[in-house]
Amino acid sequence: MSLMKVAEARATVEDRRALAGPETTVAIPTPQQAKAGLIDQLVGYIPGDALSVFVALTAFSLDARWGWRALALIGVTLLTPIWVVVQYRDAAETEAALRKWPLFQMIVGTFAFLAWSTSVPGSLWQKDLDLAAAAGGAIAVGSAAVIGLAVRYWQQQHRIAKNPDAPPPAHLRGPDTS
Repeated sequence: MSLMKVAEARATVEDRRALAGPETTVAIPTPQQAKAGLIDQLVGYIPGDALSVFVALTAFSLDARWGWRALALIGVTLLTPIWVVVQYRDAAETEAALRKWPLFQMIVGTFAFLAWSTSVPGSLWQKDLDLAAAAGGAIAVGSAAVIGLAVRYWQQQHRIAKNPDAPPPAHLRGPDTS
């Protein structure tokens, strides 16, 4: 899941909460749904958009001094929460959602990027700091598990409303055929 999708999902949560009211909650998933959800989260919170930019910058800086690789890492790390906020603001439709900041998603997205960046060959982590490729992969998978648990906790603390009478936000509706 890209950072954009994470931000859109959070905007949807806030839009639905604003439309349905604070009293409603979601249904508790079955054990099979919970297990499938955890696997989806392990794979789903890979910040593909930030990693794509980082891989391109790393490839560009392979033959350069270590400072360019450090600049790529720092630059993409700083841009990651900004991407989340921009996408969140684009997806949010209600005033209530626009007044909120997706802080949890900004932190998780940045943490996920930093963790997954350790597995990029030729990056600052591997080329200059001598982090073994296997260690980078272990960090990435371990952080995905931590992120999956953190997301589950956040979801339990912020139950979203599922009011069948509330219309979905426009970015979730299909094309208008009327």
